[in-house]
Amino acid sequence: MPVTFRNTEANACGLAPGKTYKALKFTPNTPASLREADTAAITQTALDYIEGWYAGDGARMQRALRPDLAKRAAERNEIGAGKLDQMGAMTLVDATRAGLGRTPKENQ
Repeated sequence: MPVTFRNTEANACGLAPGKTYKALKFTPNTPASLREADTAAITQTALDYIEGWYAGDGARMQRALRPDLAKRAAERNEIGAGKLDQMGAMTLVDATRAGLGRTPKENQ
């Protein structure tokens, strides 16, 4: 499938396996103050997700997620067969509250 990103060179052939692509300099049309606010909000959301999981802080995890989250992971079951795990936002929040991701700081 041909893929061309707005901030890079045109690529009529799509992405090639094993090749790296360098993006051109990103120049948004938004004021610096809005870009800084967006960056801060994205950073805080990522920290709420990651640190919330490691700390078992369900409130931080819930703050990081959209209520309609549909998280899916392709994995293998105990006999090696492929399976698709699925969870919604509240399942992930509940798992966080239950401490399933709780990890000592030195191992995070």
